[in-house]
Amino acid sequence: MMTWAGAGAPELPPEWMGHIHTAKLDEELKTVTVDGGTIVKPAQDIPSVGRFAVVLDPQKVKHLLFEPGKQDAPPRLDQMAAGNVG
Repeated sequence: MMTWAGAGAPELPPEWMGHIHTAKLDEELKTVTVDGGTIVKPAQDIPSVGRFAVVLDPQKVKHLLFEPGKQDAPPRLDQMAAGNVG
């Protein structure tokens, strides 16, 4: 849980959003704009956790891209495992 207030993002309503894993967030953000999407909130570090950005795809669907930190990262879940967004 987190608040958007004062986070530099436009005024957003409360909502649930999935995080999509990426190994290279900065490269992924370049493709978002090239492919017609929008970066709503640029990449931001979460100390000891990783980095994330909020984006819209070309159809204006909002989601988060997340690059986990290199330290103590939990193992990735199998595609159909409980707890994995599918």
